[in-house]
Formats: sequence, structure tokens, C-alpha cells
Amino acid sequence: MNSARCSKHPSGRMRSGLLGAILVVLGAADFAQAAVNISDKPTKHMSCSAGVCSPTAKKAVLNATDLANLLQAADVTVTTGSGAITIEITSALSWASAGRLTLDANCNVSVKAPVTVAGPGGLTIVTNIGGSGCDLLFFPGGKIDFWDLGSSLIINGNAYGLAGNIRQLKSKIVANPSGSYALTKDYDAAVDGTHPMPPIPMAFSGAFEGLGHAISNLTIKDSRRDSCIGFFATNSGTVRDISLTNANVSATRAGKSVGTLVGCNTGAIRNASADGVVHGVLEDNVGGLIGNNAGSIVNAGADVAATGDNSVKGKGEEKIGGLAGLNSGDVSQSHAAGAVTAAQGSFAGGLIGWSTTGQIYRSYATGLVSHAGTCCGGHAYAGGLVGAGNNIAQSFATGGVTAGNGWDNGGTELIMHAGGLVGAGSNIVDSYALGTVQAGTHSIVGGLVARGDSIGQSYSTAAPTGDDYTGGLVGYDPDAAGPFANTDWDLDTSGIGDPSQGAGNIANDAGITGLSDAQLKSALPAGFDPAIWGQNASINNGYPYLLANLPP
Repeated sequence: MNSARCSKHPSGRMRSGLLGAILVVLGAADFAQAAVNISDKPTKHMSCSAGVCSPTAKKAVLNATDLANLLQAADVTVTTGSGAITIEITSALSWASAGRLTLDANCNVSVKAPVTVAGPGGLTIVTNIGGSGCDLLFFPGGKIDFWDLGSSLIINGNAYGLAGNIRQLKSKIVANPSGSYALTKDYDAAVDGTHPMPPIPMAFSGAFEGLGHAISNLTIKDSRRDSCIGFFATNSGTVRDISLTNANVSATRAGKSVGTLVGCNTGAIRNASADGVVHGVLEDNVGGLIGNNAGSIVNAGADVAATGDNSVKGKGEEKIGGLAGLNSGDVSQSHAAGAVTAAQGSFAGGLIGWSTTGQIYRSYATGLVSHAGTCCGGHAYAGGLVGAGNNIAQSFATGGVTAGNGWDNGGTELIMHAGGLVGAGSNIVDSYALGTVQAGTHSIVGGLVARGDSIGQSYSTAAPTGDDYTGGLVGYDPDAAGPFANTDWDLDTSGIGDPSQGAGNIANDAGITGLSDAQLKSALPAGFDPAIWGQNASINNGYPYLLANLPP
């Protein structure tokens, strides 16, 4: 087997659209030059003997019909080698015999077209043979269907039980919550009506493989005392390769964690997406995909309208985010596009409402964040990416932020914080914000961050409008001396043309520089690493962009 090193392309990320298609862009252009391609083209540079088909060159083709004919007679193993390190399926493949297909790859197995096991046959997938960091990947139009629930699926040595609908999946997980399960086809959950509780209500600690499928029209309206609400109530295992389309998930009791896919996550979410709506009430954690994340989220996306209500004055402590409401884990290569609407006294972010620990890396948000402001119950925070949180790298926000008033309780101010990227936070590097930011009275507003420090190699073009303190880059620098390094704001688009007003509370705060719009578009600002940043007149409207996190 070829021992070539395997790694993910740095621009890899998952996109989510209205159709819920899962797209993971992980170096397809690179690997296509070193792949076995199962397609409708004639077989070329492949040697098939004794049930094993191996490439004889780094770019080889195995005709899908030829492979299906071989499977009619016997088991078949397709391997990599001779410079080919991945296996790609780019044309529909189907067989109805009892034959088992084994896809044995040095690196990725990429599914870009439908694969159908139409009979009692089996499928084995092996990735990372001789490499590391590679995976089973599903692209738009790619999925794996099983017609016979008695068929066999093995992925990297792990045998999966098969389920064709939610009822069957629940039954299997009830019997063994730590088992491995796969969804065999797309499923329209409209036939189930409204679920009064999470469809998978027990604590899940196993592995769920969606095989590139979509569950559409899932509706959950939970009025019970369930603390975690979503398709999976809780997950400490792995949930991956699944899309929810037109989901509608809500809680009617206070103090819940509500997400479309998982209510409370301490495990791993990979290559998952959702669109639809999610709604919480008093003191809830509300996320477009995950309500409360304490695990890892990788290559995930949501286009979900996330909202929270405050029916008790001064008690609205919702954490509302386009992807996750409350986060204490790691989020990478993920994004959110849905509108986020928060009540008074809340944390609201285009991606994450409140991120207490962990890291947000190579992620972005494009949705509008609306925050009613604060009254009586504490400060409030709104950010294009994160309401409040630290440790953010190579990320951006393009959606606008609109926030209401803070509150003056007889001389005690409760402040509304609004930032183009983050409402309040620190340890931010190689990031940017483009959207307009505005807040009402008793507010702190910054083009990038409302209140924060320890920011480097970042910029903002946002137009901030506020009350107490307003800065082109940061509204309020709590350290009165940064540290800021190589941070810039656009003197023209921001509406703040005073070069001393990079920070709202300190004139000429060190490390913050105002640049004209022409300067910001003509060359990378000082200190921006060209290995991380790029600039092109046809990308990002000419503004600097992140090479490993391209704008949508």
C-alpha cells in the first residue's frame, strides 16, 4: 500500500444550504491528481485480479459498470497504490448481489455520487491506511443507500447496525446506547408528526453515521422537563455526515439547551448541517445546530433562524447562536448563516452566543444578529460571530449587528456591548468583521470588538454606532494599553475618520491603526502574514481574506 503522507487541504470546510447538502471541501483538486476514480469513464490504469482492483498509476479510473459486474460474481476490494492515495466515487454505483465491496484507501474515500447496496451485499470502507488525518467524505449528490437492513456496513473496523427511519434508530439505541448505527436512506419525518420530546431521548455514547443522508421536516415541540432538546437529546459519542432540512425545534419551558441536531453535546459532531428554525425561552441555550456544546464541532454548518424569548422582565439569560448557544468546546471549520434574535439580557452571536472556553478556529457567520438590549438583569452582549468569548483565530463575520439599549438603574449602568466580530472577548488573531454594528443608549460599540484586548493581525470595515464608547476597532480597551498588534480599521467605511479613535476610551491606543479604504484594498496591512492572508480584487470585495477560510 502506498505510504504517501495524507493531510487535509487547509481550506476544508462544510457548507450548508437550503437543501441541506453536505459539502466538505478537503483538497479535492489536489487529491484528484492522485486518486482511483470510480466513474462512468472507461477503466484505465487499473489491474483487477482475484477479487482485488489496484491502480497502476497515480491517476486511475475504474468504470462503475465494470465494478458492478465484478460484484455480481464475487466480493471485490478496490485499493490505492502506485501514487494514488484516495478513492473517489463520481458516478452512480449499484449492485444487487450478495457481493461485498471493500474500499481500502491510503487517505480519503470521497462519495460524490449515489452508492446503492440494492441486495444483501455488504460494504467495507477503510481510510487512513499509511496516512493520517483523512476521512470518509460526502459531497453534494453523494450518499450511500442500503435497501436491506440485514446488509453489512463496516467502517474502519467498526460494524454498524442499519436503520431506515427514526423509529428503527431509536429502537436500536434504546437496546444499546453505545453501539454504532447508520441511516440507510433519506427520511421525511413529516410522517411522524410533531415529536413532544427528543426523538432519541436517551444519552447516546456510540457512533451515528448519516451516510450523507437528509432528515427532512423534523418537528419537535417539547413542553416537558427535558433539559436537552434536539434530534439527539445528548451526545457523548460521534454524530456525523447527516443533514436536517426544514427542521422546527422549540422548547416551551425555561432553562433548556435547544438545538436542531443535538441539545447537549460532549462528544464529536462532524460534517453535519441543518436549516430551519429553533426557538427557546427564558434562560435557554439555543443554537442552530447544538444547544450546549462541550465537545468538538468540525465541518458543520447551520442556516437556522435562532430565537429566544424573555417573558420575565430582567431574567433573560439566553445564550443564542447561529450554530451553538453555549460553547465550552472547540469549533473549527464551521459556519452559520441564519438570523439570530435575542431578548433582553442575553448573549447573542452569529455563530456562538457565549463561548466560555475552547477555541473557535477557521469559522465564520453571515447572518444578522438582533438583540433587544438589557434591562434590570445584567450586561448584554452581541457579536457578528460570538456574543462573548475568547480564543478566536482565522475567523470572520459579515452579518450586521443591531442591538437595543442598556439600562441606567439610578446610576448603575447595565451596558449593551455590540461588536462586528465579538461583543466582549480577547485572544483574537487573524480575524475580521465587515458588517454594520449599532446599539442604543448605555452601550459600548466596536467595529471588531465592543470590549476586549489581546488582539492581533485583524481588521474591521464595520460602521459602529453607539453611546458611551465607540471605536473603529474596539469600543473599550479594559487594560488601557492593549495589547494590540497589527490591528486596523477602515477610516472611510466605518464613519470614524478620526485616526485617534481606534479605541473608544483611549486616544491613539497603541497597535491600532486607521487605514483608508484604498489602503486596505491595495496591499496586506503591516504585520499580516501572507501565508495566512491573501488579497485579490475579485475576492472579498478586494479586502484581505483568509487563505484557509475563504468568504462564501
